[in-house]
Amino acid sequence: MAVPFFNNNSGKTGGGMSSQTSGYDARMVLDASIIAALTSSGYILTPTSYNASTDFGQFQPIRKTVINGKTIPALQDSAGNVYVIDERNVIYLLEKSKVNPNTGTPLGSAPPSSGPVAPQGRTPVMSVGLLDPNWSGNGGGIIPPAPPGGTIGSGKVYTQFAIDDIVPNQQEVVTRALWSNNVGNLTTFYTSSAETATQKRYYYEIWNSGSQGDCGAQPQFSIAYGNKLGSGSNDEGGQIEDTPSRAIYGQNRLLCLDQDAESFTINGTTTDSIYVINVNRARMREYLDEGNIEINLAHLSGSEFIAGGGDADAHTGSNVTLAGDGSVLRLIDDSSLNPATIMQSGEVYNIVSGSIEDGVYNSSSPNVYGLLFRRKGIIILDATRLDVSASFATVTGREVPGDNPMKLFTAMSGAAQYNDGSGDPLGFAGRGAEKVKSTHYFVRAKNAEYNFSNNPTFVTGSEGDLRHPSMYSDPKSYITTVGLYNPSKELVAVAKLSQAQQKSFTKEALIEVKLEF
Repeated sequence: MAVPFFNNNSGKTGGGMSSQTSGYDARMVLDASIIAALTSSGYILTPTSYNASTDFGQFQPIRKTVINGKTIPALQDSAGNVYVIDERNVIYLLEKSKVNPNTGTPLGSAPPSSGPVAPQGRTPVMSVGLLDPNWSGNGGGIIPPAPPGGTIGSGKVYTQFAIDDIVPNQQEVVTRALWSNNVGNLTTFYTSSAETATQKRYYYEIWNSGSQGDCGAQPQFSIAYGNKLGSGSNDEGGQIEDTPSRAIYGQNRLLCLDQDAESFTINGTTTDSIYVINVNRARMREYLDEGNIEINLAHLSGSEFIAGGGDADAHTGSNVTLAGDGSVLRLIDDSSLNPATIMQSGEVYNIVSGSIEDGVYNSSSPNVYGLLFRRKGIIILDATRLDVSASFATVTGREVPGDNPMKLFTAMSGAAQYNDGSGDPLGFAGRGAEKVKSTHYFVRAKNAEYNFSNNPTFVTGSEGDLRHPSMYSDPKSYITTVGLYNPSKELVAVAKLSQAQQKSFTKEALIEVKLEF
């Protein structure tokens, strides 16, 4: 058998690798043929780490003399224990077996004269199940049970996972309804009475219920108005244009845009006047699920204040009402048409006219109204476009308390009074998404294992005799639970089967445990 890393010089390291240095080196890796040669020669290889590239630094590179004076690259810790690495980046503790791998008898003793020999070696411990990939075990040899009619019991309480029984670092995207109580389309909008007057100068927090006694009442998102020049709101006192609208614009510019960007650019046009929707982090989880976002805005009464050269600054407070003609501006993202633009804040999509059901309106040349920063959970809408298409008549006068966010609230809550063609109310629809990581454990109970139970009902009498005579020749148990334990044999996770699975000498069990985190 060819073993590439073997050589006959046990006093030197190969490939120019100094025995006084540490750090991951691909030349330390042993291929499968060497691992097989070591195992067949009586060595015990117990996995201790599953990521050599990060754990390598705690070891000292050496060359280990193994078979017929030949050497392999190996590692040694401060206690003198020797380790090797395989092609899968698994680190094994290398020990010389005290048992003949061919006969199952202690080295130096003669094999028994007759009868089958049970493998003795070192049997690590798992349970159906105790499972920890990093636990090397201490146990000595355990003789497996005989077939039905022979010796009763396997003596196993725990079983350790083999490397191939564990599939780590699996990821899948899970989406959920965006709003509380698993609501995908929010149609009830309430401002919070707990907000102070000062807070409302900056933003409004929108809740799904207005009842103080409603246990399901929770904040869903917030709305705000931003102006680069500070227009549309009063200053904070002492400095002109140091206003809430200027603070909102600057805050979202820093959150969403690249460092060198001074203004929001929507569809190639720079805008200094924006409306902001910021979804609550608890609602969106990791990010907003593009393609499942829809905002509906009822037309407002702003055209009355700007027609014929009127004063738009008067369109505030109680003067802000719905247009009353049933017109609604429907907005979605353009992920179905175009790939995302990548910024330092993550993926960015355009907000365009359209609906989830019908897709983007005029897809060859869509009308763009804003930007979706999906990882931030922030939607930026161009106030100028909303003035034109939904009669917002945004207040942009200097030192004027425009209360512009209330226009956005009125338009959103007003749209929910109307239905689409299928009868669904026109609310704020969306889904949140997150990547869920998981590790899969494959629990294997072989035919001769775990056919008995330590449940008190399994036995009878002071001698612990089996309660049912049929159990002597044909024992049966039922697996209902799999337990995962740490190296100290402390229970850390429990998996429940949907129904009990029968186990006997004629049946084996393979159970997949998915641990999400």
